[in-house]
Amino acid sequence: MGTGGGGHTGGLGSGHCRVSDPTAIKAIRLLSPVAAVDVPFGPFIAGAREMVHLRHPEKWLAVVSAVEQRFLTGTGKAADFYKSRYQDRDLWKRTCTDMHITHGIYYAMRKEVIYYAALFAVKMGLVEPTMHGLKLATGKDE
Repeated sequence: MGTGGGGHTGGLGSGHCRVSDPTAIKAIRLLSPVAAVDVPFGPFIAGAREMVHLRHPEKWLAVVSAVEQRFLTGTGKAADFYKSRYQDRDLWKRTCTDMHITHGIYYAMRKEVIYYAALFAVKMGLVEPTMHGLKLATGKDE
């Protein structure tokens, strides 16, 4: 687990004496969920990209995993589309050519993936439905 990042355990009325245990402290930190991460996106402008502050990144990874499991478990066009679009990051023209589908079918399949991801994100409490679409959950009840 490396060195550094130590601290103290016990004390403060816990019934245990205050003990320096860097290994225990680091293990607790590694097991604790990550509260938020900054994710770069968009083009590089003047050597920098825009950032979004994403809360609950581990829940978002669960959404990605659920979507992958839904679309990659089969052997049909949905699995081929997902592999081409989201794993290989092919442009829409290449995906359409390789799969022998139209531009309209491509966007219908893309919409299905996004819709499934959005529903799962709502289930996980990451986004909230509004009259105007979805918005990131504020998490004020936490």
